[in-house]
Amino acid sequence: MTFAYPGTPEAVSVVQRVTDLSRRLETPMRMVTFAVRGRNMYPPTVGLHAEDAILQEWAKQAQQAMTRLKDDRVIGDDVELQVVTGNDWSEALDAVDWLDGEILAIGTSPGSAVARVFLGSHGSKILRHSPVPVLVLPG
Repeated sequence: MTFAYPGTPEAVSVVQRVTDLSRRLETPMRMVTFAVRGRNMYPPTVGLHAEDAILQEWAKQAQQAMTRLKDDRVIGDDVELQVVTGNDWSEALDAVDWLDGEILAIGTSPGSAVARVFLGSHGSKILRHSPVPVLVLPG
């Protein structure tokens, strides 16, 4: 089971639920954060090197956020951590080495009871481009 971790403190409750589910099902767990370049992050005059530097810094911060979850014992030491980059969501999701029978867990937007039934913009893109079944959990 892979959990798409957005790197935000609000997602920790979903991380805990995915961790519990993984333990109950006795399946290995992996946590992935997707760092997607998106469309023209900056004007052409700034150059692609600026976009690359920002994407690399964001990926570094995402890795640190996931490592903190291990340090805080939210997830076990056996959980694999990955930051996957791509020029778009399709490329990023295709960059993951998916296993046969694997599922991808994502959380809805945290907030009020009504907001918890909706996916955020990233969750919607993950759902649309995922090559494996997706389990959606309330945020």
